[in-house]
Amino acid sequence: MVEEDFEQILREWNSIAENIPEEIFATLISRTKNLLSCFQETNALTVCQRQTFEANQLVLDVLKLLESKGGNRKLTLKQHKCAASILSSISRHKEGRQLIIEAKVVERLHAFLLTIQNEKNRDTIIQKIGQTILRCVPLHDLLVARCTYSALSYVPFGSSALSGDATSSDSSEESEEEEETGKGSLTDSRTCSFTNGTKKKSKKFHPPTNPYRSAEELEQYRQHFYPIGEQDDKDELANASQSMESGWTRQQIYEFVARRTKSIHGFRLIPCPDWINAVGSLVEEPFFIKDRTVCRSKLFKSLNLVLNPNSYRPVVVYDLDSQLLEAEQTRSIRMEDLETISKHHIGKPDAPLEFESRFESGNLRRAMQVGKQEYDLILNPDVNSCGRQQWFYFRISGEGVCPSNTYTFNIINLEKQRTLFNQGMQPVIFSVKRYLASGNQLWERSGTSICYYRNGFRQTVADQSYWSLSFTLRFPYDNDVVYIAYHYPYTYSQLMTDILTWQRSIFPHKDDRLRVTTLCRSPCGNPVPLLLIDFKGDAKSSCVFMSRVHPGESNSSWVMRGLIISALQNVVDSEQAHPLVILPMLNVDGTVHGCSRTELSNEDLNRRWLMPDLYRHPTIYHAKGLLEFMCRILDAKPVLLCDMHGHSRRFNAFVYGCKASQSWCPDDWSQMNGQGDHSAMEQKNDERDNDVAISIPVFVRLLQSELPLFDADQCSFEVEKSRETTARIVGWRHLGISNIYTLECSLAGSNQHPPQGPKHFNTNGYLQVGQALMKVTSTID
Repeated sequence: MVEEDFEQILREWNSIAENIPEEIFATLISRTKNLLSCFQETNALTVCQRQTFEANQLVLDVLKLLESKGGNRKLTLKQHKCAASILSSISRHKEGRQLIIEAKVVERLHAFLLTIQNEKNRDTIIQKIGQTILRCVPLHDLLVARCTYSALSYVPFGSSALSGDATSSDSSEESEEEEETGKGSLTDSRTCSFTNGTKKKSKKFHPPTNPYRSAEELEQYRQHFYPIGEQDDKDELANASQSMESGWTRQQIYEFVARRTKSIHGFRLIPCPDWINAVGSLVEEPFFIKDRTVCRSKLFKSLNLVLNPNSYRPVVVYDLDSQLLEAEQTRSIRMEDLETISKHHIGKPDAPLEFESRFESGNLRRAMQVGKQEYDLILNPDVNSCGRQQWFYFRISGEGVCPSNTYTFNIINLEKQRTLFNQGMQPVIFSVKRYLASGNQLWERSGTSICYYRNGFRQTVADQSYWSLSFTLRFPYDNDVVYIAYHYPYTYSQLMTDILTWQRSIFPHKDDRLRVTTLCRSPCGNPVPLLLIDFKGDAKSSCVFMSRVHPGESNSSWVMRGLIISALQNVVDSEQAHPLVILPMLNVDGTVHGCSRTELSNEDLNRRWLMPDLYRHPTIYHAKGLLEFMCRILDAKPVLLCDMHGHSRRFNAFVYGCKASQSWCPDDWSQMNGQGDHSAMEQKNDERDNDVAISIPVFVRLLQSELPLFDADQCSFEVEKSRETTARIVGWRHLGISNIYTLECSLAGSNQHPPQGPKHFNTNGYLQVGQALMKVTSTID
């Protein structure tokens, strides 16, 4: 554990014990500090072997402190809090867990938990001791075939993909640039080798070298800037609108696109909400208020599972691995939800629910009934991957859907330790019957008894447990068809339908004001769209926008949609200030297959901008080539580049940028007033110290003025060594784009509504972010 975490642990339980009589705790605190310090040593295991007796005795003494029943209720509560914090601190280390196991105190800890009164001031004790037990007991494997790997495998990449970025993605505060192996895994710029992440002695601080391409190779990208009359007639996207009948509705266009979308396996249906272009609710949706009693009961349920594994007897009601053996039906898929509803008219409360996820962007691997109206759900890892479960999107139907029942769903193989679900974020649901009855084309936030907690199932690639998201739903109609998702879906077929609709409705005839070409093809063979808006033959003063490099961050597509709609309106009104180069979906295949973070190669594409591979990362290879062509061949560096992302653990909207003065590399410091820092900065006084001046980019100030939910305090302009392969730093350092940003929007919502509490973002809110971004862009010189 890094030194910062170590100090935080000590402060945590030290503050609890500070008001307790010194004679009781002085020796105990000293012994614990010595033990934790022992864990920090290089030869920690050897040191602890020499102190086995003392360490075991410490654990037993702490347990005695828990089991003591003094007459002073206040003192006893403080004793328990301090003892629970000490045990939790010890159990965070592998050696500490071994000590607790050898002391044979796990069952006594569980027995102690059962005696604790159900009071709010004791929740911390229950949580810390419960977490300690779950860290120290044997964990169970998920009950799913081939639990080590995803149910989906892309054969061309084969086993090499499975051995790629196989580690958990839970580690960093930067969602779009989360470190794959833990925050700080490459933070020591003095000792870490950049190329492979292994420690290597080095006296140099130089950044990695960028392999520039030859001018001859970059010439291939000139075709994207040809006038429409000179474009390649074989470009599928440039001529896509001509292959459709003029009277087609949006639903018919969506079916046309969806049936041509390529995937590893065949899809079974077209989801109704995607087919009708469902959007988020138009009213404010507050976060759910956490119920501490529910969270307590969920923790005790997890403890019972690991201590009494024979009590867990689930019944499988849906299994993707078995379903994938069916014949492919990609070409014949259609929206069949209306037929599904017509099969039954009266619900049967005791019938099991029917699950389905074989549709575009769907993700649910297995559903198991564990109670009369309770289901444990297992998500599918990213394609060719062992992990990264976050995104979910599945359908529920059948006679078992009854308004008289309350259903509990537990997603049991999530990896992230922290999430805004723990603060009341709700999933989104769409009711097909409600749409038929009222014409309501809305996704709505729903779910009660929301709880996020550690469970007793073993992660595939880490010696730790998974986490569970539990929520309860009540459906309004008998025999309804209901879709449940992590966030508002925005599929590849929705994007292509939008593009074709814009071409037909705004520019019915080929027009240079909106050019659509194929940047390249994804590994699965899907065309990756490139949009040029209001391009008049000169790429200078252009602005570049990119989004959806991480498939699970669907909110970035809604922001991009708002930006494009606003830009097209500006073009029609002759008010567009800059030509726009737009890459609306960088990870097409990951989005199609319901991945959370990676593409089919099992690699985070935002970690491949320095040396992308043409075969494994074609989208990033050609996107970087396009930018390099603009900067080096056309001598037209973008005045702004913005890469849009979503954040799962922070509220509001904010940006990351690059400042040479905040770089890990001393070579950058000498360029603080040149290419290294933002070209347009504004001075303001630090609110904490009026004598300190802070430089902020004008772009950030303008965005804050246009967007009430923008949080400038969360913005960061650090250039970290561990991020050197991301789009933001590669574009800044190697292509010389000074105004380059990562725009982050929370996948949950905003907490800038005191005293009402946090509010969810809806799709209209994301569209407004895109519109504000477009307005700010028009003011940049």
